[in-house]
Amino acid sequence: MSVLLKWHSRNDSKKEKSHDNAEDPFPLPTWPGQQLEKTVEEIVSQEDIDINCECISELGRKVELELQSLYPFEKKEQYDFCMLSSESDIVEAEILTRSLSKQFELVGHLVWNSVHAGNDQFTVFEDIIERSSVVIFYITQNLLDDQFCCHIMRNRMVNPIGNDGTIRDIPLLIDKNVVLPEPLILIQKLTLDYIEMQFPKIFTNTIRMEKLERQVKYEMQVNEMRVSVLKYVIKRVSINMK
Repeated sequence: MSVLLKWHSRNDSKKEKSHDNAEDPFPLPTWPGQQLEKTVEEIVSQEDIDINCECISELGRKVELELQSLYPFEKKEQYDFCMLSSESDIVEAEILTRSLSKQFELVGHLVWNSVHAGNDQFTVFEDIIERSSVVIFYITQNLLDDQFCCHIMRNRMVNPIGNDGTIRDIPLLIDKNVVLPEPLILIQKLTLDYIEMQFPKIFTNTIRMEKLERQVKYEMQVNEMRVSVLKYVIKRVSINMK
């Protein structure tokens, strides 16, 4: 019996217990904010402005502050899999997520760990799922009784296999005694008994590479937006210097 299965067995018993456009003023659809727009215009629109090193440095600092706020150079974490459970099963699902990540050298994430006070729950769930190669549903009676989570699961299970033929949505049956809703009855499910044999087949090298590909794509998009804004600022200042 695997370590994971042993842990869950013990746990169950406990529970029973640019664009480059010269038109003015702002041709870029990606212009980051009114305050920065105002700052640049105030500087470059002065007829008698002396655009010296100090002026350019100050403008550069303000531009960078605004860019960091709207297009930050932060790593938006990408995951091999995310796990969705009911809120009642967070502790158990978190332990399983960490165990699977460690055992199979994956980057896993429990969706609930990204839900914070004031956040829109659906938006958070959607964002994490988009940043994950595979979605695993921690199926217990609690999950089936949770209307919000069950709704997400049913929508995802309409097409659990991607266009490339790989499995993208996995129902992990924790409690084998639950009465499954009709959409799940005919779908192949994973259990802890077979997880050690099936996980390597699910997380192939191709699937593992997707995490890195998404990260590179995201960073390139951020860079493009930042460069577009910086090009426009340079252009506005350069025109005024002629």
